[in-house]
Formats: sequence, C-alpha cells, structure tokens
Amino acid sequence: MPGEMERSTTTCPCAADMPGAENMPVPAFPRRPALGLSNEHLGITFHGNTVTHVDSPCHIFWDGTMYNGRSHSLVDPATGSAWAAVTAAANGIITRGVLLDVARVRDVPWLEPGQGVFPDDLEEAERSPGCPGATGDAVLLRTGYGRVRREAGTAQGFTQAGWHASCLPWLHEREVALIGADTPRTFSRRGTKTC
Repeated sequence: MPGEMERSTTTCPCAADMPGAENMPVPAFPRRPALGLSNEHLGITFHGNTVTHVDSPCHIFWDGTMYNGRSHSLVDPATGSAWAAVTAAANGIITRGVLLDVARVRDVPWLEPGQGVFPDDLEEAERSPGCPGATGDAVLLRTGYGRVRREAGTAQGFTQAGWHASCLPWLHEREVALIGADTPRTFSRRGTKTC
C-alpha cells in the first residue's frame, strides 16, 4: 500500500457483541456467537506532496482568519465552507494556461530546493512565444521538479523551489485567475536568488 494512504481495520469476532446488533431487523443477520466480521478502510487525503489538487481561498488560516480577513468559523466540519469553497470549481475550470518555464530561462535542468522564483524570472519566461499573460489566465510555473525526481531520486520534504512572495504583485497586476507549480509547495521559503 502506498505510504500516503491511510489504512485502518476493525474486527468484530462475534457479531452478537457488535454495538447495535440487538436492534438489527435483518433476518439474514443471525444473532449467533459464531458469526463475525472485519472491515477495512483505505483512504487518501487530497493534499500533500503526492496528489495534484486545487486549494481554495478557504484552505489556509492566519490568526483565525482566511483570505480577505474572513473568519475561520465560516468553515464547518459537517457542512464545509460557507465562503470560497473549492466546490465553486465543481464543473471544472476552463481558461487559458500559460506555462512559465523558469528552469529553461535560467538554463538549468531544475531549480535547487529552496530557490525562489522572482518577478524578473517571470518577465523573462513571459517573453517566450505565446506566453504573454492576459486577464483570467492560469499561470503555471515549471521549476524542473519532475525531472529532478526522475534523474536524482525522490525529493522529499517541504524545501522545494517555487514562487517567491515578491511575485504576488506581478500576478495581481495581470489579474491571474489561478496559479500552479510543478512542486508540492507553491511558495518558496528562501529569498535568495541564484541564477
């Protein structure tokens, strides 16, 4: 079983001992000590380093608030989020995708773990034919993460290359609809630029 999966097994050697068995009106369910059962649950959380997914604005909280100062109380464990839930994209997202290949711009096979991608990297990548951004685009960042995984082995942990926070005004000015990256982390922790 892949390590990212959650696995749990429950057993009830005697079904007569199972809570609620006394109220089961099913004739095919005999109340005899001889009958037992086991159940297995396999599950996967759609977040983390191994699953491609989309995060909504209600995904991250800071000081009890989410995007634009909205309260964390808008997210309920039973009903989900009352604001900016990922279900807004339930029918899919259709827009133009623009791939900004920063590894190619820097003329390296991949960016090293922790390297930040900066607005001038984006400007350079945007000069490629067909890449000028437009309002509503999905801007996708290539750092070479897939290549480093194939050629140098598995890259683990939370130190990958990615967007530096200084890119946020650049993305806002272009009215980008969503961003993506080929790395598990979207934003780089390190502010050092190495070209």
